Amino acid sequence: MIRPRALYIRNLKKFFDTGGIIMTTTETKKIKIEDAGFSNKAYNALARMGLKNLGDVCEKTEEDLAQKRSLGPKTLNIIKEVLASYGLKLKDHAENHISNLKLDKRVYRMLIVAGIDTIPKLAGTTQYKFEDIGFGAAAIKTIKQKLKEKGVDCEKYKKQITIDSGLDELDVSARTYHALKNYRIITVRDIVRLSKSELMRIRNFGEKSANELDAELRKHGLQLKE
Repeated sequence: MIRPRALYIRNLKKFFDTGGIIMTTTETKKIKIEDAGFSNKAYNALARMGLKNLGDVCEKTEEDLAQKRSLGPKTLNIIKEVLASYGLKLKDHAENHISNLKLDKRVYRMLIVAGIDTIPKLAGTTQYKFEDIGFGAAAIKTIKQKLKEKGVDCEKYKKQITIDSGLDELDVSARTYHALKNYRIITVRDIVRLSKSELMRIRNFGEKSANELDAELRKHGLQLKE
């Protein structure tokens, strides 16, 4: 990355002002953000995040900064250019981080807030969890498509359901999940003690929910009471 002329000249001046002493990376990271040469907008955005020096900024990833509404692409580039002028850069994400899926900014932010920050966590997320986070059918479809394009086998990350598994481990819709939860069903054992007709007497639990639940159980070698 080519250093902006103003930053280059400023840092060159610092070099001669200090008698030609080259600062170490550790020393450079101690430079306060107000002294680093950020634009007012970039400085204010970083200050609101509680960042004090360049070391703090380097601990953030590009995606971390992009989550801030007040920090757009132009300001983000300025931050990266300033860091580069000191021989520094933002932190890189791990290969399995969800940022590698290039998700929509809003979707990405919602997942991070929900604590779903890696591809394995995302692949193992159940339908009801997606819906509880606030995703609609279109957003869920897009997320699953992104995972598919990345070659991720979601079934590999789903929990194996057993008779002792909790209700929250089943990959069912939010409507089905909450109807069962409100009926005080806690485990799969509680479910398999009921027949389809008994389940359908539960409030807000219709045939569609019964069929969905039955299919999920059979996928794991389990079934409802006959």
